[in-house]
Amino acid sequence: MKKYLSRLLVLCLLFSLMSCDGLELTERAFVIGLALDETEAGNIMLTTQLYRPSPEGAVGQMGGGKAGQNYLNIQTSAESITKALRNIPMHIGRKAQWSHISSILVAESLAEERGVAELLEFFYRDHEPRIISSIAVTEGKASDFLNIAPLMEMTPGHQLLVNEEGAHTFANKSIETTLLKIALQLRSEVGNAVIPLIHKEDVHPQPSATVSGVGLLKDGKLVDKLSPDLVEYLQIIRTDYQNGMIQFPCPGKKEEPQQVEVIEVVSMDSAVRPIIEGDSLRVSIPVRMEVVIQELACSETLEPEQEQEFVEYISQFFEQQILTTVATLQEKNFDAINIGNKIYGKDPQKWKEWKGDWDERFAKAEFSVDVQLRVINTGTMIGKPTFTE
Repeated sequence: MKKYLSRLLVLCLLFSLMSCDGLELTERAFVIGLALDETEAGNIMLTTQLYRPSPEGAVGQMGGGKAGQNYLNIQTSAESITKALRNIPMHIGRKAQWSHISSILVAESLAEERGVAELLEFFYRDHEPRIISSIAVTEGKASDFLNIAPLMEMTPGHQLLVNEEGAHTFANKSIETTLLKIALQLRSEVGNAVIPLIHKEDVHPQPSATVSGVGLLKDGKLVDKLSPDLVEYLQIIRTDYQNGMIQFPCPGKKEEPQQVEVIEVVSMDSAVRPIIEGDSLRVSIPVRMEVVIQELACSETLEPEQEQEFVEYISQFFEQQILTTVATLQEKNFDAINIGNKIYGKDPQKWKEWKGDWDERFAKAEFSVDVQLRVINTGTMIGKPTFTE
């Protein structure tokens, strides 16, 4: 019995690996990245980046790819994304396969005018695209970013994916998002979403696609932006901060250039707690973190009293930066910290009353921040600037 069962499982596995549309591997073109722009006539212009199969060591130029490149870019346009995608085989003789796509780029102007939600309809309905594919908004034409040579990775599409991951995880200057995360945000009670921004920099010997800042989506459309300096504090509020370096000015020092010190956040826990009082709203944001000193320019923590003063100063700095981030969002009438969704989960009836004018209520809400910080060590040196007596 076990023998027949094992054979059945093997057959099931083989059938699951077989294509349901009957196409051979040589009839498919695997998509790496996709850029969405708008033509002068108002149609959708797609730039599709595809893996280009070639024997090892092969040279020469094929399609939109240069000699030695393992990818090429194909442009098609139509009134809809689906029709533009179906036009790809006219250029390469293969059907586009979407199961390996890494990055989807949307031009800023297109995200403002037509909206990200409308443009992504195909990718949610079709069975091939991965719902964990990354998505971002570009400053300028989205297709330009698929033509920027990768600095570290093999293809621009994958380079953009790891840039987005790195900007979130290591630099804390943007967020990492996917088709799934965008859908969950846009379909939430508040309906707001944040999306990474990509812009071009020429600081290297060759241009690079840099991910920093976030775009603010309301009703699926790009309505505003948030600067990279505030994104890391937004991550703290949204409990999405993993670890990173925080720079702050020396206490009491006003000379230019201003001296700064740096700590590394090694663990962090935060929460957003809405407090409903009749028809008014207060929001409490407690933050607990452990840090390691990375750079000292003027402070000393040799004595317990000195360390306490240092901790109090940094805690106040964090509280002020978080309140500044909240105030910026309130000025924009944009709830990016899920307060409305939390109220809906806590008190659906109250949310039903408040939902209609939620943007105005969010802008008037009172916020309080309490940061509790602990220095767990000072690195490999004692608690004072290294080259001081």
